[in-house]
Amino acid sequence: MGKTEVAIRVSHVLQGKGDLSVIYVERQKKLTDICGEILDRLSSCRWSAGVDLVSQAKRKLSELQEDTVIVLDNTEDVQGKDFDDFAKWLVRSAPKAQLLITTREDVGFVSADIYKVNLDPLDAESSAKLLQQLVSNCSEEHVKELGQRCGGMPLFVINCSCLLNDGFSPEVLIQELRDNPVQLLKTNVTGVYDVLGMFIKKFSKEVIRNIVLLSVFPSTFSAEDIQFLFEDQLQLQTVKTKMVKRALLQKGNDRKFSIHPLVQAYCRAERDSLNMVDVGRAAQHKFNKHYLELLQTLSKKFICKDSASGVLSTFRKEKANITEAFRNCFEETTEKVDKLWAIDVANSTEVKLFLAKVLSPPRECTELYKKCRDISEAYAEKKRHADSLNSFGFRRLRDVEDLKGYQETLHIFQEAYKMREALPLEETRE
Repeated sequence: MGKTEVAIRVSHVLQGKGDLSVIYVERQKKLTDICGEILDRLSSCRWSAGVDLVSQAKRKLSELQEDTVIVLDNTEDVQGKDFDDFAKWLVRSAPKAQLLITTREDVGFVSADIYKVNLDPLDAESSAKLLQQLVSNCSEEHVKELGQRCGGMPLFVINCSCLLNDGFSPEVLIQELRDNPVQLLKTNVTGVYDVLGMFIKKFSKEVIRNIVLLSVFPSTFSAEDIQFLFEDQLQLQTVKTKMVKRALLQKGNDRKFSIHPLVQAYCRAERDSLNMVDVGRAAQHKFNKHYLELLQTLSKKFICKDSASGVLSTFRKEKANITEAFRNCFEETTEKVDKLWAIDVANSTEVKLFLAKVLSPPRECTELYKKCRDISEAYAEKKRHADSLNSFGFRRLRDVEDLKGYQETLHIFQEAYKMREALPLEETRE
């Protein structure tokens, strides 16, 4: 259950006991609105516009004769000094009143009378169970995969179940959630996309900045993995702790963290509307540099017999991030200098030999060098084009199984040779 479901359920249970009253106040925008709701329940008076509703609510609460629970649901929009002062007063000065608050933010005062309960986020298994209940004809395998893709976001689970019940293909839904979640949300679940945006934009600029920073990671990450994005360990640990507390970071059993994939996709696609374009670009540049330099280091270590095993283990662990770094560099919006640098990294002798041996499935390596070839050709970078053709041909040699394949690969090498022969002498020596 989410915060509101818990608040409503607790309110019903307490009211059902019959020995106390419950006042439930749904999300409000101002403290005066909360106090107005409380006064409506405690008094039949109609209050004029000039009345101090906060003072009147305090007076009524202090005069209570029976035990009363005040449930304030989703108070994030209201919280601040005035709200904290009101909550502190209620806890300490209204003996017959008890306060229950649901919020993503810490209440701004400390007291021995305060008890906090952190709600666990909806996990993938629970999401799958919910989908199983909501969808009539969907295989267990599809339900499990969909639960993984939309875990932690009940509203999206429900909307996905509606799509499936309306006949939307589960295979296509899984593929789009994996490859293009933003487009899926915009075209099929517009309301959820808008709600997701409203949810994120309610956070402070600092929190949004940190979400955008960490959204550069394509999958899970450890505290050590994200160190390069922060100034020091203190800043890293502070950000990590705050985001876990707000349930913006989910912690796995392997001591790794993740941002919900839909939140990640939104923060990547909407950097402009979040006013975080420069932050996102800088973080992505750091990410690309960090992981492509790591690839260079691993490639050089791989030729050493004693370290080959450790290098393979590290590469398998970091493959998703290294692949993501190449993908980022080759995006249309990436600056030319970064694209060419990534091509140079891929075409270096050590990296080329290393990737040919360890990058699996082999087609990923082939696609990488096709991309290098196409981009260098588009920029009329003759030397890089020739290097990319050589790398592409080298990769193809490991795959071809017939005469035609060998002839096509030979043609690629011949094209690269002719291109290098036509280069100025100083370029061939670089």
